[in-house]
Amino acid sequence: MPGFLVWSIKKLTKKLYFSERFGDINDFGSKVTNAFNLVSKRRMDHFEKIWIIVIVDNAQILPNYNLAQSTLKCYCQLKGYPLEVINTSERGKENNNCKQKDFYFRRHCILANFLSSHSSDIKFAFFMDADIGVINPNHSLEEYLEGKKDLDLIFYERIFNGEIMAGSYILKNTQFTREFLYYWADYYFNVPNSFHGTDNGAIHSSILGTGIILRRTARRENEGREAHGRPPTFLGIPFLGESVFLDLFCDHSTENCSEKRRVCSHLWNVSLDFDTLLPFTVCAKYILGARNVFTNSFSETKLNSTGKVLLLTDFRQYWARDGWLTGNCWSSRDFLIHGWQSRRLNRQTFAGWNSPFSLQKFGNQRENCSNPMVAIKEWPYKNTFIWTNEQIENEIERIIKERNIKHMGILMKEVINRKY
Repeated sequence: MPGFLVWSIKKLTKKLYFSERFGDINDFGSKVTNAFNLVSKRRMDHFEKIWIIVIVDNAQILPNYNLAQSTLKCYCQLKGYPLEVINTSERGKENNNCKQKDFYFRRHCILANFLSSHSSDIKFAFFMDADIGVINPNHSLEEYLEGKKDLDLIFYERIFNGEIMAGSYILKNTQFTREFLYYWADYYFNVPNSFHGTDNGAIHSSILGTGIILRRTARRENEGREAHGRPPTFLGIPFLGESVFLDLFCDHSTENCSEKRRVCSHLWNVSLDFDTLLPFTVCAKYILGARNVFTNSFSETKLNSTGKVLLLTDFRQYWARDGWLTGNCWSSRDFLIHGWQSRRLNRQTFAGWNSPFSLQKFGNQRENCSNPMVAIKEWPYKNTFIWTNEQIENEIERIIKERNIKHMGILMKEVINRKY
């Protein structure tokens, strides 16, 4: 066989293997750029003081979030947004007022301190977990503030289970926001002296004023985490919960709040695992009702200021979402993806994921990230992971439909028809 033919066959075989494993990236430049016009805009002048803030409890855990953090740093360098990664272990003295032993509560206190000390520098901020990365750098932070600058805080509802996402929210640096964060952090002291679900349970229950639950099925993993000074989680994901909302925004003069709140409290206290936590989340959402904008007009005694909080429930308006729901496939509407943890990469487990990029490690060369003409090289996509908006929308709507059917059954059985 002629040498050229052998070489051609080997090259074709290698290409087919590469495409099957990593996706066809040979045409990614033209396909992605033409479809989404990624990174083609010049660095913009930001009229608002908008920061991105990430808080970690130990710098040694950052390698687990390498992909997420590298894309985030490159994005901020490209767009000109300040990025602050706060390592709590290095800032002990300035956060002496944050006595919460659980990092997932303490981080909100630390964030409030940071906002207070940078009141003249920060007008708005995007707070996010360390495992949230940028999939589509063509979006700007201003997009998600448009028409919402009168709000103090913006949360969104997670797609797969409907809980309020604690790991990413948009804030305006106001007195109300800082008081809200301190209140949320101090909910740590309201939890029982036992295994509990951290700030994810509390954000729902501070709304209700209930305690946080035990989850026996996660005890083994969490005993190991607590032995190393890490906060407990369920399946590695700290719970949010609707409690803060119920405390601050529930109209206690209504039957739904005064009577059904007792039901929600019971559901939280008897929860043992993720499945038995769900009725509490459904119960809290039922009490809060269909409204999306919340004010603390009924909680003057809890905070010294009034404010306005938005809870987004339409995923089309989200700035971030769980990537594993769609196998990390994405479309032009997506901006940030949650769940990029190295320890879950290529694993068949809850929140396991496959990378949408052909490279696993990113160097983030300064000249690439600063230059809009070549910054696209820092996002070497697999074409097979790029879907249309319609494809992503259809898949997410299917997930939400199944979730809502399940939640309705839980609501009827555990909340509406149950008497205590």
